[in-house]
Amino acid sequence: MFTIDINFLNDRQATEGAGEGQPIADVQWLVGGFAVALVLLAGSGGAYFYFNNQNQNLQAKVQELTAKEQQLDKDLAEIKKSEAEIVTIDQQTQQLLTLFVGDVPSSALLQDIRERTPLNVKIDSFTQLDRKITIQGEAAASDKKASAFDQVNDFMLKLQESPYLAAQGVELKSAKLNPPKKDVEVDVAQYQIELTLTPATALELERELQRSKSEGIISRIAILKEKGIEVGTQSQPEGGTK
Repeated sequence: MFTIDINFLNDRQATEGAGEGQPIADVQWLVGGFAVALVLLAGSGGAYFYFNNQNQNLQAKVQELTAKEQQLDKDLAEIKKSEAEIVTIDQQTQQLLTLFVGDVPSSALLQDIRERTPLNVKIDSFTQLDRKITIQGEAAASDKKASAFDQVNDFMLKLQESPYLAAQGVELKSAKLNPPKKDVEVDVAQYQIELTLTPATALELERELQRSKSEGIISRIAILKEKGIEVGTQSQPEGGTK
């Protein structure tokens, strides 16, 4: 006969020993997770401070550029103001020079119109009011088959080339044929033409005035040149020359 010896104490100790290992693994996992969290927090915190610093630097540069732009705007405003003052001074200077030299003399204008008048055109009257001139007269056809209006048209074309007149300011106001006469074999027309003086000053028309021998103005212009004063341009006037 035998006896079964069961040691419940050893089994209990073994069971208790096996149960004590599980909490250690859990602690290790928590510690690892906490460490990873700390690393992530540290990384995100570093990135935040880095980008925040970059943003502050960019804002500082933007403020610096804005300040420079404002200064440039002020400088440009000063330059424009100075340019406007220079233009005003130049205009006032030219006005004073024009007053000193004087306007285009009527003799030069009349001479120029007379030289441009066709042989079959006659000027009966010449009146001037400010910058407007009205001339009236008669134009005769060149032969029996021609028209007197052709002579009027030719006269207007020649006047448009005058340096003393505005090319667009030559306007035919009226033109009509005279009643036929027994002793006149060609057409004769009465005409009225309105002219507008060119805006060019005598200083700008120096060459034309020299050609017309306007000694008074030419002498005054010469005095200005001797003083080293610039007296306008030598550009072609609006109306042309011949």
